[in-house]
Amino acid sequence: MPKRKFGISVERELAEELDGLAARLGVERSALVERALREMLKEHRHSAEEHDCRALIVLSCQEGKEVSVVAEGLSVTQLHEHREGSCVQVLLVSGSSSKIYSLFSSLAQAEGCEAKYVALH
Repeated sequence: MPKRKFGISVERELAEELDGLAARLGVERSALVERALREMLKEHRHSAEEHDCRALIVLSCQEGKEVSVVAEGLSVTQLHEHREGSCVQVLLVSGSSSKIYSLFSSLAQAEGCEAKYVALH
């Protein structure tokens, strides 16, 4: 597929991290950026079209910052562990893609927590 060049500006620290990762992986910086963009766009395309879906949501919170998971209308299987000052919850969620992404969005905004979303196709 033909390539199209365009310039972007990023913070110096981010550019240095990108260069370091590209070197460790043995790939060109452009290939790494292209891979990251592809994954991000794939995730957003997936959440934009309503469908029956399954996804993993991983939530890592500082001890004492845990959140309760309220997932009305969704089927949820949960793994929960406390270790070394953090709480990790792994959720396998099935149901409406919009409800799953809404749940993810609310969990991602929880103070003291970090959330990851993986659509399962």
